[in-house]
Formats: sequence, C-alpha cells, structure tokens
Amino acid sequence: MSKNDNQKLQAEEAQNSTLFNPDVDYEQPSDDRPYVYLVGKTKLYVDEEQFKFLREDYWEEKTENWLKSRCLIPAERGELKICRGNCEECPMFRNGWNKPTYGGFEEMDEEEYLALNPQQSILDKLIEEERIKAMYDAIDNLEDPIDRFIMRQYLLDKKDAEVASKIGKSRQTVITRRNKCIEYLKDILKNY
Repeated sequence: MSKNDNQKLQAEEAQNSTLFNPDVDYEQPSDDRPYVYLVGKTKLYVDEEQFKFLREDYWEEKTENWLKSRCLIPAERGELKICRGNCEECPMFRNGWNKPTYGGFEEMDEEEYLALNPQQSILDKLIEEERIKAMYDAIDNLEDPIDRFIMRQYLLDKKDAEVASKIGKSRQTVITRRNKCIEYLKDILKNY
C-alpha cells in the first residue's frame, strides 16, 4: 500500500469518526477550518483538532523512515542499536555506507571493507544483517500490536516510562511485556 493510499484511507476513516461532520464539505475553505491537509491532490480544510487527528502518524512515520536510513552499530548490551552519531565523521559514510542495505556489499571489495572494519569479514557482516532482518520480521509477526510497538520502541532505545505513557500502561507492565517478547524472540531466532 503506497503512502498516498494510506493517506486516503486515513482521510476516509477520519470522515467516519466523530470529529468529522458528514454534512460538511471539507474540500471547501471556511473561516472555522484554517488548516489544509493534502490527500493526493485533494485539499481538505480542517480545524486544529481534525488536523492533529489526520497527522497523528505523520511524524512517527517520518522519524521511523529517518531511523531506518541510519547505520546499525553495536550496543552496550551486546546487541545492535541505531547510530545517532555525526555521519560526516564516519568512515562508513565517506564510503557510501551510511544507509544499511541488504545486498549492498558489491560496491566495496573485501579488502576495502576490512580496512575500515578489520574485526569483521564481509560474510560476517552479511550474516549479521540477515539476523537483524530476521529479528525485525519476527517483531512484525508478533500477534499483539502493543508488543510490536514496545519492541520497536526498545530497538530505538526509548525509555520504558516514555513507552508506558504512549500506550497508557504502567512502566512495570511495559518491562514485563518487553522481557516476555525478548524471550519469545530468542526462541524463534535461536537458529540465526
């Protein structure tokens, strides 16, 4: 589903919600609806509350896309985390490695790669990327959407209290659910 389709679907859902009056033509400008929300080439004129409703996922999606473009680096716990360092100073960035891609190792031969990262061969790096991809796939396949959200936030190094406030649960509940998910994911991914 494309981003445009998502926006159209979101706009349709919004019109079905209680925030939107079905008798109002939101394509016509009005003084009480100063905000403009674009759905494809269609302009919807909405008030502040409606605009916030429509744009709810926008920043989350934008941040998620930005974080996906960042490198994965070793974390303190022996796992991987998203790099938040300055790409301009990174040797991988200077060589076009700033975006982690699967199958993108053809651009650099093993000698060049080992010069930048002597501890790891290209094969090791490919295996590591495959593990990471499998982990993200396993998280996406969790049944409970709250568990998926908790694990995604955990991978982004978000604090438990912050995650708890977003989902309306206690911090201890978030920690318990996260630990159960980690054990479940360890079971699933033990072959990787």
